[in-house]
Amino acid sequence: MTELNYKVVIASSENMKEVESESVQLIVTSPPYWFLVHFSEEGDPESKDDLSRTNREEFNKRMGEVWKECYRVLKPGGFCVVNWEDIPTGSWLYGYPREISIVKDMVDPIEDSGLYLLSRWYWKKFEAGAATSKFQYLLYGNLMKNDPRACSNVAYVWAFKKRGKWRPKKLDFSKEDWIKWCDGHWRFDNPANSAKDLPGGAVFPAELPSRCIKIYSEPGDTVLDPFLGTGTTMAEAFRLGRSCIGYEILNKRIPTIKAKTGFGSTNLFDQTKWELITRGID
Repeated sequence: MTELNYKVVIASSENMKEVESESVQLIVTSPPYWFLVHFSEEGDPESKDDLSRTNREEFNKRMGEVWKECYRVLKPGGFCVVNWEDIPTGSWLYGYPREISIVKDMVDPIEDSGLYLLSRWYWKKFEAGAATSKFQYLLYGNLMKNDPRACSNVAYVWAFKKRGKWRPKKLDFSKEDWIKWCDGHWRFDNPANSAKDLPGGAVFPAELPSRCIKIYSEPGDTVLDPFLGTGTTMAEAFRLGRSCIGYEILNKRIPTIKAKTGFGSTNLFDQTKWELITRGID
C-alpha cells in the first residue's frame, strides 16, 4: 500500500519551509502576472503577498525567490512545468495598441535559479473564429483602421529541469497518448470559470496538469504547485496517485480547494493523509 500525502499551505511560496529539500519530483504551476491580472481584492489581508499587485521590478525579484525555493525542493533530475501567456491588451499600460510579452520575465529568473529549459509546448486554447466578439481588433471591418494582429489564443507550457542523474520511470500512459502529446502544439479548450470558482481565480483545464503529471512523474511521486489557486493541480495529482503540496495566499479559497480536490478523501488502494496549514493568516 502506497502512502500518499496532500498538504495545502496558506502562505507565500517565497518561503516553502514546509517542504523538505530535494523531496519533490515535479512542480506544475501557473504563476500570477505583475500587476496585469489581480488575484486578490483590495483590502484582502493577504494582498501583501499577492504578486499580481506588484510592479514589474518587484514581481521579478520576488518570483526569483519562488524559483530558488522550487530549485531547493526539487530532487536532482526533477522537473518544473510552468504555464503562462502573453497579454494582448497592452494599450492600458503603454497608451497604444500592443501586446505585453512576459517570456523574458519568466524564463530568466527560472534559469537563474539553476533550472534549465528542457522543452516547451504551445497550448491552443480556442479557435480564432470564436473570439472576434471578444477581441474587436480581429474583426475584418476594423482592418481599415487598425493594424492586423493575430488572435491571442495561445499559451505556453514550458518544462525546466534540475540537473541530476536520469532515472528509469514507470509509464502510466499509452503509446497512443504519447503520439498525441509529443506534438509541440496542444489543443484543448480553456474552461470558463464555473460558479464555484472564486472571482479572480485563473482556472486552467484539468487536462493540462494531467498531461504534465503523467509525462514527468510516476505514481507515488510528490507534485508541488506553488500557486495552487483553486486546486486543479492537486485534484489531478490525487486522481493520478501522486502526493501533492500546494501553496495559496488567499484564505477564502480554502472551501473551493477542498471541494475541487475532495479534501479528506481516501481510496481502497492507498494510505492517504490530508493536511491544511494556515501559516499565512495573522
